[in-house]
Amino acid sequence: LNLKKGEVVVDATMGLGGHAGGILEMIGKKGMLIGFDLDENNLKEAGKIRYIGVSNYSVDQLKESAKYGQVVSLQPMYNMVERDIEKNLVPFCVENNIGIIAYSPLASGVLTGKYNENTKFSDWRGKGIRSHFTDDTYRSNIRKIKKITKIAEELGKTMGQLAINWVVNQKGVTTAIVGVKNAAQLYSNLGGLGWIIPSEDMDQIESILQNHS
Repeated sequence: LNLKKGEVVVDATMGLGGHAGGILEMIGKKGMLIGFDLDENNLKEAGKIRYIGVSNYSVDQLKESAKYGQVVSLQPMYNMVERDIEKNLVPFCVENNIGIIAYSPLASGVLTGKYNENTKFSDWRGKGIRSHFTDDTYRSNIRKIKKITKIAEELGKTMGQLAINWVVNQKGVTTAIVGVKNAAQLYSNLGGLGWIIPSEDMDQIESILQNHS
């Protein structure tokens, strides 16, 4: 994607129906920030946007973005088995008051507990595009999920509900994006909210997740 500065402004306007609202995601080639000057365009003052949010940015990209305007949210992949953001991104976001909107909190279904070590995927998941679907990593995660599912059951929750609750209660996370295919999944996912995992269970979950066997 290679848009010019004027095209970004038009897109911001058209995407919001010409009214203020929503989040403008700054995107560009290879996920890099498009070089437009928010001060020059005065998008916020013109009522074209309310806030600026970005997706899949590194710390360096967030620092670069700060030169153009205040970024209020980051949308990264984050769940029990994909935690790369914890090392650098989470501390940076917390320090700079950037809300984390986690996507893929159920790891594309792996954290629902409905799959086993022998499950074969015919879609993109079977191609090993994401690390937790590669053979050894996948089998290791499934073994961990089986153990964590027992904790969920003791709490009267499903594995998916526990995974959602775990994500939204992590440091720096303000909310999570959870995909659903039907109303039943929606209502089930809502069961992941409105409660807190007991600290002793959180410690046990962490111990299981950190076990690399």
